[in-house]
Amino acid sequence: MFEFLRGERPSFSSMDINEVDTLENPFLLDVRELDETAEGIIEGAHLIPLSQLLGQIDQLPKDKEIYVICRSGNRSRRACAFLSDRGFQCVNMTGGMKNYTGPTVRG
Repeated sequence: MFEFLRGERPSFSSMDINEVDTLENPFLLDVRELDETAEGIIEGAHLIPLSQLLGQIDQLPKDKEIYVICRSGNRSRRACAFLSDRGFQCVNMTGGMKNYTGPTVRG
């Protein structure tokens, strides 16, 4: 069920988290746990913790790139691997929220 934990190399791309503000109407997926979002989220991001991703996968678009965010870039990489194995187009936002310098809203 969790093939992404085996360390196989999936096909998805990566982008620095601070380039997110240059994107036009992106689908942002924040996979941090809810208690981690008190520091703020990027406006418009959809919050689905990695631990709940399988159960909420039907909420994600198959026809649009998904830009995946977490605290440091590790969980977002795992989420991208999981999603790309299931036919989603993903971009891992490297650096995560701990390196994001843009505006946020309360989580």
